[in-house]
Amino acid sequence: MAPARLDDDLAAFELEPLDQALKALESALVGTEQSVMTALMAARSQLLQQQRELKDEQESLRAEQKLLLQGRSPAPPDVQQALTLLENELPAARARMLAALIEPKPGSVWQPAIEGYMGRDRFAIIVDTDFEEEAIKLIKRHFARRSPKIVQGSKAIEDTRDASLPPQAILHEVVCQHPVAHAYLLALYRRVLKVNSEAELRKTPQGLMQQGLGSRAYGMFACLASDQDLAFGMESRKRRLAWVSQRLDALVPELSSLGNLDRSLQLVMGWFQRVGADSLSLALSEALDTRLHHVSVQLDLSRLDTSSIEGLMLRKADLQASLDTCAQEWDEEQQKVGVQNKELAHMTRRLTELDARLPELTLQVTHASVWFSRFASAASGVATEVQLQTEAQELGLAEEPVTSTLASWVHNTADNLPDRLKTLRNHIATYLAGARTDEERFTWAEPPRLIAHIEAILQTVQNVQQAARDQIRRQDSIGLAENVARLEKAEATFNHVFTSDFCFQVRRDVKDGSAALRKLSSELKAIQFGVDTYDVVQDWVPRFKAYYDFFEALDAVVDQLDKDKGSIFDAPQLSQDHRDTAQDIKRLLLSQDQIAAERSLKELADYRNYRRYDIHRIVGGHATPLSTWGTGSGGELETPFYVIRAAVLAHALGHFGRAANAPALRVMLSDEAFSKMDESRSRAVLRFLSQNMGLQLIVAMPTSKSGAIKPEFDKEYTFSKLQAQADGQTVYLSEVQEKDFKRDAMAQLWTDHAQAAREQARQAFEAQK
Repeated sequence: MAPARLDDDLAAFELEPLDQALKALESALVGTEQSVMTALMAARSQLLQQQRELKDEQESLRAEQKLLLQGRSPAPPDVQQALTLLENELPAARARMLAALIEPKPGSVWQPAIEGYMGRDRFAIIVDTDFEEEAIKLIKRHFARRSPKIVQGSKAIEDTRDASLPPQAILHEVVCQHPVAHAYLLALYRRVLKVNSEAELRKTPQGLMQQGLGSRAYGMFACLASDQDLAFGMESRKRRLAWVSQRLDALVPELSSLGNLDRSLQLVMGWFQRVGADSLSLALSEALDTRLHHVSVQLDLSRLDTSSIEGLMLRKADLQASLDTCAQEWDEEQQKVGVQNKELAHMTRRLTELDARLPELTLQVTHASVWFSRFASAASGVATEVQLQTEAQELGLAEEPVTSTLASWVHNTADNLPDRLKTLRNHIATYLAGARTDEERFTWAEPPRLIAHIEAILQTVQNVQQAARDQIRRQDSIGLAENVARLEKAEATFNHVFTSDFCFQVRRDVKDGSAALRKLSSELKAIQFGVDTYDVVQDWVPRFKAYYDFFEALDAVVDQLDKDKGSIFDAPQLSQDHRDTAQDIKRLLLSQDQIAAERSLKELADYRNYRRYDIHRIVGGHATPLSTWGTGSGGELETPFYVIRAAVLAHALGHFGRAANAPALRVMLSDEAFSKMDESRSRAVLRFLSQNMGLQLIVAMPTSKSGAIKPEFDKEYTFSKLQAQADGQTVYLSEVQEKDFKRDAMAQLWTDHAQAAREQARQAFEAQK
């Protein structure tokens, strides 16, 4: 066929029927209703919905598999969320799920029927009875409308305290050692009886058949739980774990197949999106316009005057400008081509390097696949080979961490394996050494310490994990873990009371008492009686000094002891001397001789026993301890004690450091005063107490001893006891006489009397010569 020309004649025909046919075809392929594209989009929407459901199922099963591998029972998502919330924010409540505390009776065939009958009650949450109120408040804040159930443990225990089980009760088919869980089961299901037929079931208010038919609240219903939905007991969890692992393995090829199908649908949809039918009328209209323009141009050319050179030159200039522009664009394109060639060369070199590394990488992949197979064969319950490959692919596609970091982790894990196995062996040896019964012990076989023997290592580690889970479950069932927790709490409470209320209190009392004596000593040195001054001295008692040093050392490490939860009496942070002192205190606390131990502990708690005390009399720079001053007369010995007592009283009443006329209590009472002093010494002491110390004195003494010191007082009260007869009986009367002294006149009178007595004595002496 010859090519078409603008001057060819065009045939006449109708274009509208062709346009309509093309539009109909386009609508059938990519239209909005009942088209191929609509069917493809609907199919892809269903495919994506199925893919999302499978991924959600895969994520849920992986989370459940993780819980099962930890030895925990499966539960609905809201129950698991509530358990995690309580463990994180209220750990003292020790939240547990009811299903984890129930074991089916060995050989019982009633488990599917019982679990189906209990339904969601199996997943009720049990907390310590002291924390029920805090637990439900916490759950309410996070589950506003519908929340998991918190068991009323204290109420259940109270209501079932004297409850008993009928012989046909279904609870005989399960075992539950937890006290709160047992009370809850009794409260709800102790009246549910085992029946053998539908006829018997219809007459039983609360009954259950082994085949999974139950009655309750005047209704009968089917309630048989499937094997994969069972939650009681270790065997149920093992079957559930096997089913979850099998289902996860099956989901991988299903998701892969759906992904391939989705990519195929996207490719086909892309083809149809590019389909379009242009109008033939518009295309031919443009052709007719072009032909008319061609005819017009030919007519213009026929009329063109070629004799005009000037017009041609202008045309040439325009063409030259166009050529220059094209040349510039060419140069720019050539520069871009050079840059692209440089990048292409770099990519070619990179591709060559990757091709060179391909054999090495292929070998590494092969080795990794071998390790996957070895790990999965030895620990299929932890992860399957498909799971390991999937996780490895996800790590390889992720941006972080980089390959070098992953390699470093792998090498470090292999290098640290011997040390970790050694640590595991030491912990197991410590545990076995403390085990008391055969039930608490298990067989330990030392595994190889090289990563090349991974099968033996994994087998040993899994055996240890299983033994640990069994032991934890056994301890939970007998309450041993709770006893250990209570013991640790009691030990922590004892440590706090022993340190804060005893050790630190005694240390503080010793310090305060010593400080008070030092202050009193400084104040006493400022008081001078004649030429005498006094000083209070104190020195440690060696035995009690060891106790005080232990208290000081304990204060430095008490925070670390609280953190480590260690014993105070064997703390490694203390020196051996301090530990010996602690053991002495411990022996007193645990002594069978309670009377002697209590006496010793009281001595230990009395801060006054920690030091020896004495008072020094200082005369001319020479100090004499009053405890050794046994050669002085009675008056000489009594004088310092009045001075010291006055100083102690003034210190206790806060006189020191105040002005002499400052408001304060300044009364001193003394009984049997000055009984061993002569006249001059008594009056000197009285003047010192009243004038130097500013004390108001109230003194009790016999009348016969008061004559010499009366000038030092302002008032006297004389008390007399008289015997009399009244109605034939002897009675005693007390009389009081008050006297106001004129001190100046009395002083002059006593001075004159003393002078006369001396003069009389002098004359008598001279007369004897």
